[in-house]
Amino acid sequence: MVFSFIHQENPFEVIDIFSEESKPFDELWNSRLEVNAFGLKIPVIGKKDLIEMKQKANREKDRFDIAELKKS
Repeated sequence: MVFSFIHQENPFEVIDIFSEESKPFDELWNSRLEVNAFGLKIPVIGKKDLIEMKQKANREKDRFDIAELKKS
């Protein structure tokens, strides 16, 4: 379960709080990707880990996301 907090004035500012770890943080951190955007290096979860998290959630939206992620 994840709780998302969205900034009221800037909806692009979102913080997700996980109620439990899907994997230890160190494992997720070690398999992260770094994306360059707006002159910043932004760490993001790795594709494999994201798919695993979405499989556990198993919502309709997650199943759609998984299919799209597997295409790329």
